[in-house]
Amino acid sequence: MNRLILSFTVTFMFSAYAHEDHSSRHGGFVMMFLELHLELVLPKEGGVEIFYSDEMRRDIPASVIPDVTVAVQRSNGYEEKIEMSLSDQGDRWTGASSPIIDPTTIVRVEFLWQGDLITLDVPASVMPRFVKAHDMTKMSARVL
Repeated sequence: MNRLILSFTVTFMFSAYAHEDHSSRHGGFVMMFLELHLELVLPKEGGVEIFYSDEMRRDIPASVIPDVTVAVQRSNGYEEKIEMSLSDQGDRWTGASSPIIDPTTIVRVEFLWQGDLITLDVPASVMPRFVKAHDMTKMSARVL
């Protein structure tokens, strides 16, 4: 099995394509891998939510991904492993965590997609609540 690691940096340049809609529908940060969109949401009160949509941003059941692991890497070095489960509605993966208040916190999301292990290291600083409104138009992710 191949292991693919995508890392997101805090410095971003906006790149929009007519066929892509990467706008947040749930208050999180949207990423795309092949035809799969993933929206990572970090509610202010704590927890992690992950929503999936297809290449046209139509919602798809979260069960399209059979398992998700999430770990929150705090700036003090502490790693909080989040137990994820499908929501009762089946529309997202969800897990409880302490609130993320430090934008330097990294959220690691891992899942299998089409036989590849996908690892996403997402800084909390890309979440809309940490980004000033005028900076949101300058944002996209850079793959290292």
